[in-house]
Amino acid sequence: DIHNDERWEGYTDLAIKYNFKSCWSEPIFNNKGSVIATFAIYHDTIKKPENLEINIFERAARLISLILQNFTYIKATYNAIYDWNIREDQFYWGNSLTRVFGHKINEDSFSLRDWAKWIHPDDLDEVLQDLDMFMANPDKSKWSYEYRFKDVNDQFTYVEEVGYLLRDEN
Repeated sequence: DIHNDERWEGYTDLAIKYNFKSCWSEPIFNNKGSVIATFAIYHDTIKKPENLEINIFERAARLISLILQNFTYIKATYNAIYDWNIREDQFYWGNSLTRVFGHKINEDSFSLRDWAKWIHPDDLDEVLQDLDMFMANPDKSKWSYEYRFKDVNDQFTYVEEVGYLLRDEN
């Protein structure tokens, strides 16, 4: 009961504004036991959760915890993320290209030809052929291919590239 709960003291004006009468809240913890978020459900009536609802609520909070922690982990992995304007043949790289491969680029003029220079010569024809087949198939929106990619020290690393294409009717 929001209007009779001391934890809502100083915030009841918000509850009135949005017609909240009760709230269930569950802290979301990381693997070190620190609160990283809260998960809450608001009602327009005064209502206590039933046991099944508490169980679902706690499980949802654990799932959200995993998602949030893995999102942070994914941001820290070795992903090099880019956008490619195909019509203008212009790549836009994030800082990840430098972080992962050491390459520093002039984003105003980075094209498919520039990208191809870093693909291992033994893989290049296959990669470009597969990319061409993908681009020609209007039913496909996801492309993935594994090949060797050169870093700033001229060493090759196997990468899996995954791309998503946004197509229009043309």
